Amino acid sequence: MDLDVTFFLQAFIVAVVLLTLGPTLFSPILDVLDLRERNIAGAKADSLRLLGETKQKEHELQSQLEGARRQALGERQKMIDEARESERQLLDKARQEAMKKIEGARAALQASEKNARVQLQQNGKDLAKTIATKILARDVA
Repeated sequence: MDLDVTFFLQAFIVAVVLLTLGPTLFSPILDVLDLRERNIAGAKADSLRLLGETKQKEHELQSQLEGARRQALGERQKMIDEARESERQLLDKARQEAMKKIEGARAALQASEKNARVQLQQNGKDLAKTIATKILARDVA
């Protein structure tokens, strides 16, 4: 193999280009690539942290929502129980009033029956007296 001056000249040019372009071109590009890599890693870490926070907040909100549901169901049941109690009281009151009216009507009916019996007895006596007077053709005392 023949080594001539061109080989050394080309090797010298490559060495000069590498030494010259290394600090001026390759180092800034590598620095930018490193910075980009660090930014991506930081963004990934931030996104994982935010994802964790989001899941935690979601869990807290689900817990609050479940608590609110339980409270609402408790309030609903309480209102249903109060409504049933109110209904029971109203029905009891209505029954009592109806029983009072029925008792009053029975008492009035019994009084009316008693008056009718007394009147019928009186009318029966008067009718018997009238019939006896007509049959006997004289006044019966």
